[in-house]
Amino acid sequence: MVRENIEHFGGDPECVTIFGQSAGGHAVRMLLGSPAASGLFRRAILQSGGSERPAFDTSPANEKTYQASEELIAHVGGGEPEELRRLPTEVIKEASHLLSGVIPKPRRVHTPANLRWMPVNDGVIPAGGQ
Repeated sequence: MVRENIEHFGGDPECVTIFGQSAGGHAVRMLLGSPAASGLFRRAILQSGGSERPAFDTSPANEKTYQASEELIAHVGGGEPEELRRLPTEVIKEASHLLSGVIPKPRRVHTPANLRWMPVNDGVIPAGGQ
């Protein structure tokens, strides 16, 4: 979508850069290893994206991650992926706070470090990012 529309904003579709900080940096790292993202961007910037190995871990998916995801889905009332994608951000945020066991103080940020779920290798991205 960015490559299709960037020229309307003065950008170059052949020179798209993605950037992420913290959890966003982690997302950029996941995109760098995803064959489905190939060709969508030319450069990537990661800031404080962590150095965990979940995308390249060849061990079975972390059961705690699946359990946390199942609890989140149950907490928001279940549903198919398309229904879950339409949920308001506030609903997911409240469930995240509850399930992580960390309720931020007023006007404080809920950091990803408190979350119980992380990306896991589902077999779509080859181990080692190849």
